[in-house]
Amino acid sequence: MSYKVYLDPGHGGYDSGACGCGKRECDLALQIALKVRDKLTAAGMQVRMSRTSNNVPCNCDHDELPRRARDANNWGADIYVSIHLNACPGGHGIETLHSVVGGKSTVLAQDIQTAVLAACPGYTDRGLKTQLSSDGIHDRVCVIRESAMPSALVECGFIDSADDMSHWNADKFASGICNGICKYFGVPTMSMAPQAQAAASSG
Repeated sequence: MSYKVYLDPGHGGYDSGACGCGKRECDLALQIALKVRDKLTAAGMQVRMSRTSNNVPCNCDHDELPRRARDANNWGADIYVSIHLNACPGGHGIETLHSVVGGKSTVLAQDIQTAVLAACPGYTDRGLKTQLSSDGIHDRVCVIRESAMPSALVECGFIDSADDMSHWNADKFASGICNGICKYFGVPTMSMAPQAQAAASSG
């Protein structure tokens, strides 16, 4: 079975996202997502992205964020993974958001959080989180609320933390996210993809 993964590098276009340490969230999130796409494609998965550059179809959150969720829904994605960086004075580490309804969204978030921490040593484990809307019932994060499949949003360190950014590495974050996705689907992780397994067994 070829799993369908929708990757959403946060922000882009009109929205740079958080900024800090001379970097922009939209750029770093895209760096990671492109690497994740290539790794998952090599592992035989189908990948679709909300954006592959800093150009986006819509010019405001009100239109762009629902477009991303709708695009994933129409494509029939098996999971939705959004990639971001955090920002808050004094903040450190990695966290992953999931839907308040729990279920497979929580499993996906936990698999990603665990794998990213393993791939990126030295970061604080901020755990899994949810964000409620003002009604106290639904998800505040649009792409989690409006996507029809299990979804997770991983915050890959704090862009305004000199400590986090001193050892920030897009390749390591991409490997962690890929390994988490593989764990969720119950397929070999990237370090032991089918090609690597075949080589190991014949050696």
